[in-house]
Amino acid sequence: MFISITLLIVPDLIRLSKTFLIESRDLTTVDFEFFSRDILDDFKGVDRNDIEIRQHRIILHKGEEMIEYKLINNKIIKVVNDRGNITMINNVTAFTANIYYKSIIKITITVKVGTNVQTKTIYV
Repeated sequence: MFISITLLIVPDLIRLSKTFLIESRDLTTVDFEFFSRDILDDFKGVDRNDIEIRQHRIILHKGEEMIEYKLINNKIIKVVNDRGNITMINNVTAFTANIYYKSIIKITITVKVGTNVQTKTIYV
């Protein structure tokens, strides 16, 4: 009885472990979370009039700092004061930002890894 139950459960456990293995190799979700945290921290304390939204880029004027998020070569990079850059997310196919109701900013990012396409939306 015990052996038959074990043999019945083992194939499902193997399939489940393969799913988790694939998910663990995919760092896209982690990249999205770090990007979300970083951009939300940068938006804190910034007046809506100090935010510029252009095609494939967001520019924040935060006191003496100018912080820019832009899509270049399928990467979203962060540039502070036009010096240096930090790659935030790789394999980006689309990066758009829109302003709704004069105070809500919707940021949509589409990432393609292999055949998997993920779209995430952040509201600020």
